[in-house]
Amino acid sequence: DGAADSWTDQIQATAKVRDSGTEAFDIAIESASGDAFLIWGDDAENLKYRQFTTSWDGSDNTAYTGLADDVLWLAAAYDPQATSSKIALAMVLNDNTFEFGAWDGTDWDARPGTIDAPDKSNRFIDVAFESDTGEAIYGFTQNVAADDKKRFAWRTWTSGGGFSSVDVLDGIYDEIKFVQLKADPYSDDIMAVFADKAKDLHYRFWAGSTWTALKGSLTDIGLSDEDKNEAFMF
Repeated sequence: DGAADSWTDQIQATAKVRDSGTEAFDIAIESASGDAFLIWGDDAENLKYRQFTTSWDGSDNTAYTGLADDVLWLAAAYDPQATSSKIALAMVLNDNTFEFGAWDGTDWDARPGTIDAPDKSNRFIDVAFESDTGEAIYGFTQNVAADDKKRFAWRTWTSGGGFSSVDVLDGIYDEIKFVQLKADPYSDDIMAVFADKAKDLHYRFWAGSTWTALKGSLTDIGLSDEDKNEAFMF
């Protein structure tokens, strides 16, 4: 409660996550209504959510059923446009695949097919919205071709057009371990930063239609374990 500077309306979801050692949950806000969505993957291959208006829903709701496996990592983003209710989801599953989902303000959009992830140990994926257009941009690294673990891949989602195909960009020198996307709240610009197995940071810039060429890296940012740390933010 921002007016009272206090935390209220504590709940405990009925459906449990599969693994307490991963982050299979996130929160996003519908910009138009101000409603909060608590979203998580349960231990029965479903994606669950509860919605907060003036109070939380009385029971768990189901966004998606029949996932290929349980969700271990989840990232959610919301469209910041004042009239929008869109939310986009990026997931890593227990079977080493990526899943993609989206809420158009009324319904959960049909998911595209799964994509092979490098593994399930990290959140190799993130999502952000263009602030002007309301298009969701996904950034991730995949494991399809021999060198895909070193390459940054992306796709988009719109409420009218659904999910785009996947585009894979040129690679870096080592396997990508973590990906972060951050959107400019006043434009369609998005920054992508990713850390590789050699403990280096790399970045690209999205200017509304294309990604820039790979920019220089910060070498050896000092991660004690490149597989277990995300020791950066922006």
